[in-house]
Amino acid sequence: MLTPYEIQSLRLWFDSVDRDRSGTIEAHELQHLQFENRPIGIVCAIKMIKVFDKDRNGRIDFFEYCAM
Repeated sequence: MLTPYEIQSLRLWFDSVDRDRSGTIEAHELQHLQFENRPIGIVCAIKMIKVFDKDRNGRIDFFEYCAM
């Protein structure tokens, strides 16, 4: 169970990654995330989407992100 503060923090991060404001995160948006000062890249982003995309639509919505 998340607190309202945690949900707000998650929403801020989610919205910062959702560049096209579609309400979902796709691999092309996720690939720009930095890990140890390097972007994770498209291959890793696609794998992450596959792992956390529970409804198998090729995107992560806010609720799927929160479940991570």
